[in-house]
Amino acid sequence: MPVVAHPKLPSIDRLADQGMVLTPEQALENAYDNELHIGLLNLMPDAALEATERQFIRLLASDNQTLVHVYPTTVDAESRSDYSKTIH
Repeated sequence: MPVVAHPKLPSIDRLADQGMVLTPEQALENAYDNELHIGLLNLMPDAALEATERQFIRLLASDNQTLVHVYPTTVDAESRSDYSKTIH
């Protein structure tokens, strides 16, 4: 279950409310045997951007043994709305 978003994404606020996402500070309080660091490059259209991020986080959160750090990234060549650019 433990997933940490760096930086915290607005798209996963709902998952944080459900206890699926930790803050970096909360992650430091617990010891995990395994950690996985993932760069997330989401090329979905703006309309599906937040939903696909939530789906991906839910998938990662299904493993209780590994602390997963998610780092959203962007590509300058990809055109995004102003809103999408500000959250990443």
